Amino acid sequence: METGISETGPSIPPDALNRFMANYRRMLSRASTVVLGGSIPPGVPQDIYRDLISMANEAGITTFVDAAGPAFMAAIDAAPSFAKVDHRFMSQLSGKSLFSLDSLMEAITDIHQHGAGWAVSSYHIYGDLFFTPKGIFLATMGDKKEVVSMFSAGDALVAGLVVANEEGMDVEEAIRFSMACAMEDATHVEKGVGSRENVNRYMDRVDIEKLR
Repeated sequence: METGISETGPSIPPDALNRFMANYRRMLSRASTVVLGGSIPPGVPQDIYRDLISMANEAGITTFVDAAGPAFMAAIDAAPSFAKVDHRFMSQLSGKSLFSLDSLMEAITDIHQHGAGWAVSSYHIYGDLFFTPKGIFLATMGDKKEVVSMFSAGDALVAGLVVANEEGMDVEEAIRFSMACAMEDATHVEKGVGSRENVNRYMDRVDIEKLR
């Protein structure tokens, strides 16, 4: 059993937010990817992800978002390149259970239709559903005996997608690599991926099925 404790972030004053926005705009000139994730601290507008993604889109930069609640819905309005969908939030938003594969497919299809290029959501414990430009894929881990903690596996999956995109992997290779990153992270209590070599060990253990 694991317990996660997350306290509210510090309140951000207007001048600090203005400095951040100015620095962010300047840093876009030397960035290739922007990853946005987590909740919004007090003092920051809930729709800030929409503004940050729009600015990155104008600069031709790939964007990833991993969030929930109003911050996520605002982000989707700006059409991010990749969106990690919080399963529980989407269930609350739709007012129905997303336990079945069909209902989850419908939910991530809606996210894609809102503008996200890729939409990814967890399916049960050891699987993820991917809406991609090449279709919808279900990816699962065939061998789960080494799993120790799934606490930060979702973060590792997003990190794997970032690397896959930077390296120009095709759709199925990107799915396989991101799932392998999540699995490697799950084999130890400490957060993070140990090494590229460790990730490669799990590449062949990922089962991928194209659903549509």
